Amino acid sequence: MLDHTEVEISKVLDNLVYSVQRGGGTSNREWTKRVKQCLCDLGKQNGYRIAASHCAGADTVEWIYDMVWASVQDDPWRFWEMPLAMQCEWSTHSDDIVWPFEKLLIAKANHKLMVFQQAVESDVRDVMEQLETMVRAFKTSFQGERYLLAGYAFDEGKFFYEAILGG
Repeated sequence: MLDHTEVEISKVLDNLVYSVQRGGGTSNREWTKRVKQCLCDLGKQNGYRIAASHCAGADTVEWIYDMVWASVQDDPWRFWEMPLAMQCEWSTHSDDIVWPFEKLLIAKANHKLMVFQQAVESDVRDVMEQLETMVRAFKTSFQGERYLLAGYAFDEGKFFYEAILGG
């Protein structure tokens, strides 16, 4: 079951799909840019500082992950909390998806978002199963961390979501 943040993320991604479909197709590079922009906007709406390259409104460039939402206290450059770490990979090859996902395993973020694509829902679900197996096998988790897997099935033109509770 998706929590509040994950529902917000799924809504902006679903709205993005609608926007892309109305405007015709788009390249993988453009998908990445648009995913990052809508998540940057959502993070800003929630009061976070954003680290991401090629995003209007981001506070700094990409830092370790494709996108980070950061909470700060007194010093705007000193992290207090990382509500979100996000990786986005449009290659359909499993190894190309696993590599950036491994970075999320070590993130000290409350929410860890992996955005990826496959042709059809069954392939999306296969990748989700592989990523969930990795989460379950990883022993250095912390209590309460959450993973949101957002798999886009391009033949079907929609995202499928799965939330995994780590720790």
